[in-house]
Order: sequence, then structure tokens, then C-alpha cells
Amino acid sequence: MSHETLDPVIAALEESVHGEESTKKIEDAFPPIYTPLTKDTRTEARLCAIQAMFQVFLMEKSSSEVLREFVNYRIKKQNADKKLFSLIFSEVNTNLERYTALVRAHLTEGWSMERIGSVQKAILVCAMAELSVQAATPVKAILEQYVTIAASYVEEDEHKFIAAVINTAARKIRPEEFEGEAKAEEVPVEATAVVEPEAEEAPKEAVEVSEDKEKSEEKA
Repeated sequence: MSHETLDPVIAALEESVHGEESTKKIEDAFPPIYTPLTKDTRTEARLCAIQAMFQVFLMEKSSSEVLREFVNYRIKKQNADKKLFSLIFSEVNTNLERYTALVRAHLTEGWSMERIGSVQKAILVCAMAELSVQAATPVKAILEQYVTIAASYVEEDEHKFIAAVINTAARKIRPEEFEGEAKAEEVPVEATAVVEPEAEEAPKEAVEVSEDKEKSEEKA
């Protein structure tokens, strides 16, 4: 993959990192510039938001500079939903401390903020922001989107880690969407009680026949 086909931020990183293995990981971080991954405009919007936050974190660009670049050039080229991209990116940058704290609070064992790379951090804060402000989109849909994106760019253990953090945080941010799940796990005591069936009443005709038979036997 040549420098011309790489995202500028990826190209800059490639030049600053030595070693074939390190270079390959940098190249694989994101797809070539202006290349849509899917035909879904909302998926592309999420990917653009993650890429934009990656630039903010790693290149230390101002959020306004990055936003201008994406809105003027990349959104159209990648066929992304401009409104969703702007919502996620603006929300993350407005409340970055809050979303970073949310990520930190839901880290799984063995992970720390220092261990999280810029790609992983970008994915996580964007997911936290969308979970917080995009109530119309179900948690399951948001989770699937970010986990799928993560699976494309990070190692398997990191992908599983990201899925666990988003899933745990979602229960804190949107507990109402998990109420049904909790109720399904609770089995009422009444429901577990064994109900004895009532003894069936013998048909009237059968009773009368039985009584006539007894009388005949007594006469005999």
C-alpha cells in the first residue's frame, strides 16, 4: 500500500515508526482514504467519527480542524450520514471527559487507559457518546455496529475487550433496555408451585349404573 493511497494521518504514522511489523499494523488501522467499507451510510458515519477522533487523539489536531476536513471532503466521498457523524463527533468532543471516565469505569480486568491505543479509545468514546444521545437507536444495534467495526481493525483479544466494555457501559447508560432481560431471569415463586389437578367428577350416568348394579346384587 503506497503513501498516496493511505489516509494522511496513517501515512504520517508509517513514516515515524520503524520495522515491517509495526508498519503493517499502522496500514491496517483504517481503510484507504475516501473508501467506503459498506453500503450503509450510518455505518460509514460511525467509521468516520472514529477516524476523526483517531486524528484528534494521535495527531493532536483541533476538533474544529478535523470536523471541517471530514464535513468538506470525507463524508461525501465515503457516502456517510453527515447528520449522524456530526452528532457523534460533536458530542464526543463536547463531553470527552465524561466519555473517557465512562470507558475507564467499565474496563475489564487486566486493562487500563494506558494500555488502550488510539484506535480502541476512539471506538469506545464514540460508542459511549452514541449510546448517550441517540436514544432512537436500540442498544443492540449500536453494540453490533461498533463491535463489527472493532473486529475489522484490532486483534481478537482487543475486539472482545471492546465488546465487553460497550456492553457493560450500555447497561449503565440505558438500564431501561435491559429490564425485560432481568425479568425473564426472575421466576415467580407462584409459577414454580406444582398445581395438583382436581379429581375428575364421574359422569352422572356412570354413577347411576353403578348404584343399580349394587341393588341387584343385594336382592340376589
